[in-house]
Amino acid sequence: MLLFICNSIHCKLLILCLNKCGDYYKINEDTPGYIYNPGYPNAALSYLKCIWLIEAPKYYYITFNVTFQGERFSDICSDYIEIRDGSRYSPVIKRFCDTHINEHVRSKAHLLWVKLVTDGVNNTNTKFVGFFQAIDTGITSGHDNTSSIHTDCRSYEFECRNKECLSMSYRCDGYNDCGCTVDCDESGCEELDLTKDMQLCIGVSVGVLVFLFVCGITCLIENQSNWIASRVEELRLRENQAEERRKKAYKAFTKFIGEKEVL
Repeated sequence: MLLFICNSIHCKLLILCLNKCGDYYKINEDTPGYIYNPGYPNAALSYLKCIWLIEAPKYYYITFNVTFQGERFSDICSDYIEIRDGSRYSPVIKRFCDTHINEHVRSKAHLLWVKLVTDGVNNTNTKFVGFFQAIDTGITSGHDNTSSIHTDCRSYEFECRNKECLSMSYRCDGYNDCGCTVDCDESGCEELDLTKDMQLCIGVSVGVLVFLFVCGITCLIENQSNWIASRVEELRLRENQAEERRKKAYKAFTKFIGEKEVL
């Protein structure tokens, strides 16, 4: 982030000049600024997806002046700028393709969502500059038109730096889903820098742990099977003993009845 101070007889203005690929900026009427395609004044890189969210104070709106030089491929707008009120779910205010010089856009509320997309065919001429500024509406109370704007992410979602909400399954999948590059879904996904000896030690350790785990589970299963077999055998022995006792009792009873009949 670069900061410039404009000193003149009539003004002292802090201007933000920002060329990150996507971010979240909270501004007020004293902090207008610019956003650029990464690498500006050079042309935009291939396969870019950059999303910016700009927030002004409540009861303010945001003016946005766009200078954009895009490209088409087979009559399809392959490089473009998309602007919405508040989030990717909000209505589209404007969509820029081809060449536009200092086009004026105004938000309906105090949030502005901007997306830059480029393809991988030919981006040698694609450039983007946007100037944003917070303007006081003069309203101090009542309804602020903030329908369909950004809301907090749910507990099972990942919150990107630019306030985009994604499913955790998109983390570290090799694709920039957030639309930003710092504190976003592909941040902190780099492979560990391990030497061959460290990799060997980790591999051997994991192998030993897996072997011990399998042996432990096998022993538990075997012990459980032996215990079940012993219980079954014990129950069978008890049933046999009970059956023998019943037979003896029946014989004794039959003998007793026979002796009574003789008498």
